[in-house]
Amino acid sequence: MTERAPYLVRLELARGHWSLGEHDAAVSCLERAAEDDLARLQVLGLVEELLRETSIPKLEALRDELAGAELQSAVPSPLNTGTMATLLAEQGHESQALRVANEALRRNPEDERAAAVRTRVAGNSDDAADSEGAGNGALRGADAAKRDDDPGAADPVDVLGAWLQTIRNRGSRGVHA
Repeated sequence: MTERAPYLVRLELARGHWSLGEHDAAVSCLERAAEDDLARLQVLGLVEELLRETSIPKLEALRDELAGAELQSAVPSPLNTGTMATLLAEQGHESQALRVANEALRRNPEDERAAAVRTRVAGNSDDAADSEGAGNGALRGADAAKRDDDPGAADPVDVLGAWLQTIRNRGSRGVHA
């Protein structure tokens, strides 16, 4: 059996606790996972994901701590490009995508990709109060444009949504894979 990094186990435990409604236990697992420097970005991504579901002060404080640490360690990098910002946004890491897009625009104000990400992410945060899952709207449109040549292709957002619902249903019935 392959041994897994402890932070990966803690992230998995946090997801399990969260799905069972054990939010304090989930936050504790996330705090422990964040102690591993290699895990901080993954923990931040999961924290942002969970905060889309509900607002918990302890979870918000963890997000702020992790985001602050990321900003402090953020040195202008050649990887902070419009392309990197686009990839981060497509993967749902909107705050990181915005940070990278802003850095790319500071270096090159004419970076069209970075400007598009900043506009899209800022638009998503404005629309988020109006509609659950609004953050996927712009990405869903981009995915649809890519699939024009294959109208039978499944929407990845819908596929992932169905997968997530299956996992939630298993958790609510006490079934563990």
